[in-house]
Amino acid sequence: MLKIYCNQSYIKEKLYVFRIIFEEWLGIPYEIFEHEGQEVRIIVNDEEGRQWELIVNETLFSTPLHEWLTEKSLPQQPLKRVFLDQKGIKPKLVQHEIPVIYGDSGITNDSLITYDGSRIHLGIDIFGSIFFMITRYEEYVKTALDTHQRFSAYDSMAFQEDFLMRPIVNEYLEILWGCLKFLSPDLLRKKRTYSVFLTHDVDQPLYNLGISFRRIFKSLAADILLRKDVALFLRRFFSILKGWMGNYKSDPYNTFDYLMNMSEAFSLKSYFFFIAGHTDADLDGHYTLDMPWIKKLMKSIHERGHQIGLHPSYNTYLSPESLNREFQNLLRVADLENIKQETWGGRQHYLRWSAFKTWQCWEQVGLNFDSTVCFADHVGFRCGTCYEFPVFNLRTSQELSLVERPLIVMDGTLRGPLYQNLSKKEALNTIKNLSDAVKKYDGMFTLLWHNDFIPGKQDKQFYKHVLSTLTSKVSLQ
Repeated sequence: MLKIYCNQSYIKEKLYVFRIIFEEWLGIPYEIFEHEGQEVRIIVNDEEGRQWELIVNETLFSTPLHEWLTEKSLPQQPLKRVFLDQKGIKPKLVQHEIPVIYGDSGITNDSLITYDGSRIHLGIDIFGSIFFMITRYEEYVKTALDTHQRFSAYDSMAFQEDFLMRPIVNEYLEILWGCLKFLSPDLLRKKRTYSVFLTHDVDQPLYNLGISFRRIFKSLAADILLRKDVALFLRRFFSILKGWMGNYKSDPYNTFDYLMNMSEAFSLKSYFFFIAGHTDADLDGHYTLDMPWIKKLMKSIHERGHQIGLHPSYNTYLSPESLNREFQNLLRVADLENIKQETWGGRQHYLRWSAFKTWQCWEQVGLNFDSTVCFADHVGFRCGTCYEFPVFNLRTSQELSLVERPLIVMDGTLRGPLYQNLSKKEALNTIKNLSDAVKKYDGMFTLLWHNDFIPGKQDKQFYKHVLSTLTSKVSLQ
C-alpha cells in the first residue's frame, strides 16, 4: 500500500490524476494523506518492511488560482530536455532524452533523479504533466481553430516540441514506476496486453447513395487520371448503373464484408460508427438508419460479432440535445434489429471535438466511450498516451464516467492531400513506428479506416498490409 502525501491545492485534480495513474493504469493500492509541503511525497515499503520515500516535484498544481487555465499556467517553451541515464532505474522509453513539460526550473541531467540512500527526488512534475496532457489543458487556453473549428496539431505543444509521435504520458508513467520499483523491488503492477481497437466511421456507406452527376463524373475521371485504376473505373461505372436499379452488391464503397473478413482473419473486432442524424446538409452522410439496406447492414455486423457505434453528425459536438436525439435514434433502430450491446461509444464526425464541452455532452447522454481525440491534420498521441482513461471536466473539476480511447491514426490524415499526404510506403512506416511505441507499453492502438477509403484492389491490399503491421501476423511480401 502506497502512502501519498500532498497539500490541498487543486485537490480534486490531484485525486483524479492519482486515481488514473495508480488505480487505472498501474493497479497499485494507495492512500492519500494531507501535508503542507509543495511536493508530492510517496512512502514505499520494501520487502523487509523498511520505508523509503519518493519526492515528486509539483509545478502545475502550484499555479495561483487566478492564473489557472490561462496562458501564464502553460509550460514555458522551448521545453527543457534531459537525459535519463540512472543506474538501477531503467524505464522503458521511446528516447532517453525526455522533454520536461512541468518540473524543477533548474532541472539538469544530473538532477532529474537524485538518490541519497533513503529517498529519491524526481525533478519532473509527473502528476501535473500527465494531467496537462490527458485533460487537453492547453486547448482550454489556446484559441486558434481551423475552418472546422478544430484545434490543429501544429498549434499543439506536442508537435512544436517534437513529441507528438511518442506517447510521452506512458514514458512519464514508466519513469514513476521505475523509481517506485527501485525503492521496493517486490512491488507489482497491473499486467496489460497490447491490443488493436479497429474502427470504421460510416460517412458514406454507398457510392451511389445521394451522389450528384457532377460528383460521379469527377470520381470516374479521377479513377483514370489520378488513380490510374481502370478496374476501379469499370467497377464504379457498372455499379452506378446497378445502383440506379437498387443493386448495391458491386458498389465500390460497399466494403463492409471485406472489412469484417479482414478483421476476422487477423482475430480483430471491428467497430462501425453510423451517422444517426443530420445537422449539416452538405457534410453529413446521405443516408438514414431506417433505410432497409442500412438496417440489414447493421444486423449483419452484429450477427458476425462486430460492434455498432454512433458517429454524431457535424454540429452535435457542442449540443447535448442534438447528440441525445441521434443516440436515441441509434438505440431505437438497434432495438428494432435486436442488436444488444453492453457498451455504446463512437466518434464525432470530422473529428470535431471541443475541450470545453464535448466530453460533457457524451457523459450527459449516457455514452460509455469516445474515440475522437486525435488531430485531423497529423497522426500521433494527442493525449500523450496509448491507454484508455476516464475523462475529466476542467470546468467543473469532476471526473466523468466516460472513457476516452484515444485515436492514433486516421486513414485520411496519413494519405489525404489536405493533411500529411504520405506515400503508401511512408504511411506504412509511420504506422509501424507508432505501433512499435504502443507495443512497448502494451497499449491500445486505435485505428480509423473508412469503408469508402478502400474502393479498389490496391487500396484493399494496402489495408491488409496495415493490419499485418499492427498484428505482425502476415508477411508483407
